[in-house]
Amino acid sequence: MELAGYPPVALYAGSWSEWSRTPGLPVAKG
Repeated sequence: MELAGYPPVALYAGSWSEWSRTPGLPVAKG
């Protein structure tokens, strides 16, 4: 995000949706 000119951020709009759609990435349930 910083490369796009945004200040340092922990999350961005849609980050969890994008992460959860990507096969093979870890997702903790509980």
